[in-house]
Amino acid sequence: SGKSPVEIITTTPSGQSLIEMTTTTPSGQIPNVQCLRSYSVMNESWRKIMYGGSNETTLKCDRSIPPGWYRFMEPAGVKLPLTPPESYGWYLETCGTAASAWVQNGTDPVLGKGVMDINICFAFTSVCQWSIPSQAVACPDSDGTLFYLYHLQPVEACWLAYCALENMSSTTATSTTTSTASL
Repeated sequence: SGKSPVEIITTTPSGQSLIEMTTTTPSGQIPNVQCLRSYSVMNESWRKIMYGGSNETTLKCDRSIPPGWYRFMEPAGVKLPLTPPESYGWYLETCGTAASAWVQNGTDPVLGKGVMDINICFAFTSVCQWSIPSQAVACPDSDGTLFYLYHLQPVEACWLAYCALENMSSTTATSTTTSTASL
């Protein structure tokens, strides 16, 4: 397939060198080492952002998730939004929680650019009532598509949760209508 192995050497805090073998992506880029490490998957359907109301009847909370790297996968959606929810402060209007997460930086990670620092906000009575410093990285999937990993922490209050958009090209869950005037 034309892919050649690449040796990635990392050093642990104790000074031990770890050698990992990987291959380049279809685009020829070497994936970030974080993409090659284990991560957890969030795929619960209540996490999918559906403005206008969730089908859930009980509020969900991410207070007890262990800190670590996470990937969103369907039916949960696939990425954190880059803008605050259209409405907030009303229970279950965005997903299965009262205050859903969004990335305050307003940018997704870029493949080949490494791990980026982000700030995750939770909108409730204001667009960023709570915030958590975090990280994200873009990774190549085995089929050549892109996915994101997020380093998530337990939330500091309930009912806050990490909810996701359904596709990679969306930055918000709203659609834009373009109209043209006739002369």
